Amino acid sequence: AKTAPPRPGASTAGGLPDVARRASEATLRRRRAPDGGGSPRTAGSRAALQSAEFERDQLTSEMLELVSQLKTNFTAMNEQLVSDNALLDETTSTLDRNVASVEQNQRVLGTVTKRSRASNYSVYIAVAVALAVWMGVVVLIYASRFL
Repeated sequence: AKTAPPRPGASTAGGLPDVARRASEATLRRRRAPDGGGSPRTAGSRAALQSAEFERDQLTSEMLELVSQLKTNFTAMNEQLVSDNALLDETTSTLDRNVASVEQNQRVLGTVTKRSRASNYSVYIAVAVALAVWMGVVVLIYASRFL
């Protein structure tokens, strides 16, 4: 009875990934297989050879599937990086526009602050003149009582 193959890349008790373990076993089987130098192959050796070929074909198909998944992952990652790069470029240009706007607003605010100070000084001077005139009127009214 054949058991379900473990998932690709799964670790075995020896610490090697399953794919590497099976490739190693297939290599060892090929080394131990009779060279066919004139001796007839028995049914058992043919079955072992067919089993090794079957395992090799399975490993090859699993490796092709893994390569396909790797290519898909790489393509998706590349697309994500391109998308992120475009987003970073857009964010950089927006940030540059915001910095320029802040600098312009800072200059305008400086000008408004200077005008505000001048306007405040004008109000202080006007209040001082009005106070002086009022005091002069009070003094005149007081002095006119004695005349």
